[in-house]
Amino acid sequence: MYVYDPIAAGAGKTMEDHRPNVTGVGSFPPVEDTIKTIQQVVPGVKVVGTLYNSSEANSQKVVSVARELFHKRGIRLEEIAITNTSEAYQAAQALATRNIQAYWITGDNTALQAFSGIAKVALQARLPLNHQRSGVCGAGRRRGGRHRLVRDGPGRLSARRTSAAGTESQGPAVSKRGRPEASC
Repeated sequence: MYVYDPIAAGAGKTMEDHRPNVTGVGSFPPVEDTIKTIQQVVPGVKVVGTLYNSSEANSQKVVSVARELFHKRGIRLEEIAITNTSEAYQAAQALATRNIQAYWITGDNTALQAFSGIAKVALQARLPLNHQRSGVCGAGRRRGGRHRLVRDGPGRLSARRTSAAGTESQGPAVSKRGRPEASC
């Protein structure tokens, strides 16, 4: 079992007092680092949007922690709760109408299953998309390989794409409005 918060997920009362046959990994995401990254990608960011399944204990916990951390940095977190993957695309569209400046997707299983739709909306809205889990970028890509944002100088970001063969190419990742079009 892999969870953000084993106790919130019902694995036991404490990390020491748990069910005898339960084993796994509890790894809470680096929310503070994620917020710092968003602030680097979108200087002066004031509003970030997220969608998550409010029925998932892991998602409830990470969004609760994130809500406080975003607030401490003067950033409003716009949230939309979804219950299944079919709601994710419309939720992402609704967030875009709330004047968000970036998307942040936790490791929420429902949102990650619908990642390609969320990525499509982010590209259409020309908003950066940040997520907590590796290995999902392929769902939003047209070609194989991985993408990463690289700061090439003051106010300039580029997307570096590493192909399945391991070669790296570079291209502009900033729209005419100065926002990254996509980041994986």
